[in-house]
Amino acid sequence: MEDNIRVIKYTYEELLKKREELTSFDDPKNYLKNFLGSYTSFLLKNPNISNNEIALSIAVFNKRIIGRLGFIKGTYQINKENFPVLWLTGFFLDNKYYQTGSGAMLLLNGINTKLPLLASGGPSKECQNLYRATGFFELGPLKRYLFFFNLNFPITYLIKNKRIGYAISQIFQKPFLLITNTALKLLNRQTNITFKSVKTFDKRIDEIETLAKNNIFPTDASLLNWSIGAPGTKNYLFELYMKKSFIGYIILRVLPFKDVRLGSQACKIGSLHHYRIIKKAKSVAFKKEIIVFSLKFLSKKNIDIFECQSLDDQMASACKRLFMLKKGGNKIFFRSKKHSKIVQSLKLNLSKSISDVILY
Repeated sequence: MEDNIRVIKYTYEELLKKREELTSFDDPKNYLKNFLGSYTSFLLKNPNISNNEIALSIAVFNKRIIGRLGFIKGTYQINKENFPVLWLTGFFLDNKYYQTGSGAMLLLNGINTKLPLLASGGPSKECQNLYRATGFFELGPLKRYLFFFNLNFPITYLIKNKRIGYAISQIFQKPFLLITNTALKLLNRQTNITFKSVKTFDKRIDEIETLAKNNIFPTDASLLNWSIGAPGTKNYLFELYMKKSFIGYIILRVLPFKDVRLGSQACKIGSLHHYRIIKKAKSVAFKKEIIVFSLKFLSKKNIDIFECQSLDDQMASACKRLFMLKKGGNKIFFRSKKHSKIVQSLKLNLSKSISDVILY
């Protein structure tokens, strides 16, 4: 079987020039669905890329696509000096081909660029083993906290029966929402932070990022403004003020989601996707204000679940105070020969937006 498997790589420029070749493959699992749609145009607007850099690696058995791995150009920072990094995105391999070495061949195309690599998400055990075997080390996992607006998901997850879980949840759903909404109205009626809705971010974001400590993956206004245009996502941007002084920003995101950790049920999930605030506003009380605001705002968007993921101990404490459920968390893997020891020695402060997750 291995003799009939090929691994092909494409640059950003080739995604456009070789579109006919890409569409000629049989793709029963829709591994190329994103790359052949509006997603390609979106990727080409990334302020960090040049067209001759690797964008995609696919594994093909005969004429059928059995796996794919995408690459997105980003940066990381050590001692205020920027270095290039490739974010890994959409690493998929048909489980029938796990033992063929196809996953390693897909990843090898990224390793051969000699650039550091960064991956974030919920990789399978096989994928995690592959990362570790090829020189990656783990920066996470992030601490993941959930707040449920729809009781169907936690009840079904606990009793492992969708039909019974749905029936039980319908009995308690209305009184639960009444209690929840009343509690949210009572929380933080007097706040220290003012949240201002904006359509895009300006250069003040760059100043906040420059002041951030233990942040080796800084972003800037241009990257954030690009990322919120990712197809299939709905983003809400807010600037944060304290007594008219700009102190930070947050990105709230809503998108359809299917989480195997929640019984593989399709749901509408809202998240505190990314945040950054200046040092003087860093406290559990301020983080709690951010979470309460996020809950109140996103509850009006008819979400089923609210999620917050980070490595921030203060944010974790804020979530606990609001009785959010701790469940899982994205794993983050990083590969850099030059800065491996430095990065592993740092106490990082990362949010869910790290790596390709900023796009999904």
